[in-house]
Amino acid sequence: MNTIIDPATYNKWELGHPDYAGLTERIAQALEYVSISPEERESVLRVLRAPECATRVDLPLPFGNYIGWRVQHCSALGPYKGGMRFHAAVDQQLLGLLALMMTLKNSYLGLPLGGAKGGICVDPLSLDPKQLELLTRKFAYGLRYVIGPERDIPAPDVGTDGRIMSWITDTYRITHGGMLVPAVVTGKPTYLGGIPGKGRSTGRGVAHIIRLAAEYFGRPLRTGTTVAIEGFGNVGSVTAEALAEMGCQIVAVSDVGGTLYNEQGLDITRLMTWAAERRGSIQGFPGGETIPRAELLLLPVDVLSPCALEGSVNLTNAHRIQAHLVAGGANKYATDDAVEILMERGVPYVDDRMTNGGGVVYSHAEWVQNREGMQWPERDTLQTMYGTLERSWLRTLEIQHRLGVPLHVAADVVTVEPLAMAMLTRGDFL
Repeated sequence: MNTIIDPATYNKWELGHPDYAGLTERIAQALEYVSISPEERESVLRVLRAPECATRVDLPLPFGNYIGWRVQHCSALGPYKGGMRFHAAVDQQLLGLLALMMTLKNSYLGLPLGGAKGGICVDPLSLDPKQLELLTRKFAYGLRYVIGPERDIPAPDVGTDGRIMSWITDTYRITHGGMLVPAVVTGKPTYLGGIPGKGRSTGRGVAHIIRLAAEYFGRPLRTGTTVAIEGFGNVGSVTAEALAEMGCQIVAVSDVGGTLYNEQGLDITRLMTWAAERRGSIQGFPGGETIPRAELLLLPVDVLSPCALEGSVNLTNAHRIQAHLVAGGANKYATDDAVEILMERGVPYVDDRMTNGGGVVYSHAEWVQNREGMQWPERDTLQTMYGTLERSWLRTLEIQHRLGVPLHVAADVVTVEPLAMAMLTRGDFL
């Protein structure tokens, strides 16, 4: 059964996920720097405080009863865009926060897209492939009038991949006249309209912004620059590989099983091969020693890049971080209070919105190519990604210099200004 949930029936979305109120407070502060009236600021903030729509889909199946949601936060800049997450911790409040974050990320990157997030409360590893397919198709059927290439374009997220995007694409085909519409999702296999390099795009983008940030803060990357990377999954491993190609010395990496450390630098090429042969695990690799996981964040390195969990940099460790630059690829890898501590200590910090947008840019490029009915050369897509990230980076530096605010505050201003102006210009949101 589908249930369309009117956000107005809730007291406040800020009372849901604990990070939601903090993020809307940052939006309110950034709007103070936008040249609009106080009444217009309040109208814009009122719109951004809650999603435009949230859809719940009940999924009773022979092997269990599940619940899925699709939260569509804001379409001021274009159709909704955001991932589908299959995870046991998924609920409507978390998806609301992530949908808001997608609105902000797309706006920061200058993409003509809104923000959305969806998912099912399920551990996908608990299901066999046939069960996972049935669950996915039933969810996609429940969302058949919610998603669409001009309405809302899902993408892979935690617990989902190109195979799941293929099932969603096919279910949409069945429910919309039998014709394949590749642009309904992104992150597909290449033979269904996906684009080469998508899986490596976020990590490449993180490394690119780290290079630009290191130059800006007066410590450019060079041979021997030391780096510690929390997380060696899709984002962290590619970030490590890209930075190693630039000559950096990756001295520590971690995964869910533990942390590897080598003062002389880990052989990233060998480590990636090792992990690929062991279902992603770096444990047992002979080229490094094991250290406690918490110590990675406290190593005296040139660059610390948290690419694993939300809130890795927090009140418990922010006072003790010794890195000369903190720039990670995980969403909201630093809590707001930890950022304040880093600023007080003079530790350069780069917000995740500035670092991890490469995957979103690739998703947009895939959507555009699907709608054009063609595929660009991979180098063109890669250069489009780098160019998009650099334009947003330079715009952020411009705002920082003009307003005299910290870099992450300048990023907030870059984010909210196009949202506010789009709403006020269109006039149908307020």
